[in-house]
Amino acid sequence: MDLLAAIRHDVLKQMEDEAVNFFSCVSDFRGFISRTRPGPDVLVTLKLCCISSKRVSGDSGTCFTGVDAGHRALADRYDTAMERTMYAEVIVWDGKASPGGICNLTYEAGAIYEFHRVEYTGIYDGVAKGYVVYDSTHESRVRLVSPPTFGATPGS
Repeated sequence: MDLLAAIRHDVLKQMEDEAVNFFSCVSDFRGFISRTRPGPDVLVTLKLCCISSKRVSGDSGTCFTGVDAGHRALADRYDTAMERTMYAEVIVWDGKASPGGICNLTYEAGAIYEFHRVEYTGIYDGVAKGYVVYDSTHESRVRLVSPPTFGATPGS
């Protein structure tokens, strides 16, 4: 019975972490990482506006690049010279239910997405990053919150 209680406690702790660790601003996400140095088991939720996306090498996931959810205007002005502190990256790994590296989602520039249960967060090469697994059994982990506004261009 102690094992069951310990498992229940761990699950409740993860759910609480995810609810408390909700970020829609890249600077807040970066600050959280810098202050807490989260371990791989700390979960966060990110709400970001897409500025680009591309398949990762090995075709086993997609690298989503986003800015603050409130800064849709940056989606149109994104370029490679953008300061690394202004955007975050989320690697969305294809789950086992998508053999052959089939992309489960396409991301559009200017659209706002929420990523739940993001783990392994950190600042790598100056960019705030995290990872999430997306497949048919975990569809709620990545969801479109708001489609692109008029005039936004599709993501790459």
